[in-house]
Amino acid sequence: MDTTADLSDKRTRKAFLAHKRHELRTPLNAILGYCEMLLEDVEQDDKHDLKRDLRRMNRAGQQLLKLINDILDPAKIAADAEVDIQAYADNIHFQLRNPLNVVMGYGEILQERCTAVGATDIVADLKRIDEASLRLLELIDDLVSYTQLARGQTEIALQDEPGQAYLTMAADLVSTMRLIEARAA
Repeated sequence: MDTTADLSDKRTRKAFLAHKRHELRTPLNAILGYCEMLLEDVEQDDKHDLKRDLRRMNRAGQQLLKLINDILDPAKIAADAEVDIQAYADNIHFQLRNPLNVVMGYGEILQERCTAVGATDIVADLKRIDEASLRLLELIDDLVSYTQLARGQTEIALQDEPGQAYLTMAADLVSTMRLIEARAA
């Protein structure tokens, strides 16, 4: 979806939210999938001391899925006369931060514990959960940043090429920041 689209049209706003719903669920499905695989693995390998924390991560992931499905329910969006994207973005940011922090926190704790006991196979999957969690957090933050920009904020970025510097006015903060980061690397 073109993230520079004009969000003044109601149909465009609804399509934008439907796209964001799908986009948010992608890393969340990875989190849930890896949690379920790890739960099966620790059950088979008699690593019951990890099971409790993995269940907590999985419950937080299920809560995230429920919240995304509830907040971005297509029927609710269709019934919303105004479709205030900023309100949706703020609600997503507010509601999803706590359960996402639970997933990330337990992931970090479990990585440390598994590294200490040499369970490298579990650490690898926990790192994948961490990557998916960071991607989900990035998408949530991008949604809030983009909707603020869509309300009329303008971002200006300094582009610095060898021997040449110039300013660019951005219509899309998310794409611009990623472009700047890519060039800086």
